[in-house]
Amino acid sequence: MKSVSLYSLILITVILCSCDESVTEYDQYPAPSYFHAKVDSLAMPDSVSVTDTLIAYLTGKLGPSGCYSFFGFEDSTMENKVTIKVIGKQVYVPCIQTHMGFFENYKLFDLKKGFILLEILNPDNINIKDSVLIY
Repeated sequence: MKSVSLYSLILITVILCSCDESVTEYDQYPAPSYFHAKVDSLAMPDSVSVTDTLIAYLTGKLGPSGCYSFFGFEDSTMENKVTIKVIGKQVYVPCIQTHMGFFENYKLFDLKKGFILLEILNPDNINIKDSVLIY
């Protein structure tokens, strides 16, 4: 019984001492920020079958260094129109100095027959639009 208590006391001491709250190298940098990225081009097929997946290929610019990256999409769907906004991420750590861009695929499933309009929202309000026939 004494050995179990002694091992428990040692274990608790080790656990409490291992919770090091010292500052790491990356704690000195601010949290990442997120921004509305500009899309330069949209490419997709003219038509797809209702049983297929519609894939839209988006390319654009993110920023002047490796601190910029693609984060994700914000999208909304209303009947036969899909609105897409590309979100980028900027981190505040030392990065290589090269222009960063993106080439991402946006996929649509569960298609219905008819036309679908895709509208890509850009931060400069010069949006890109294209439509696809779903057969």
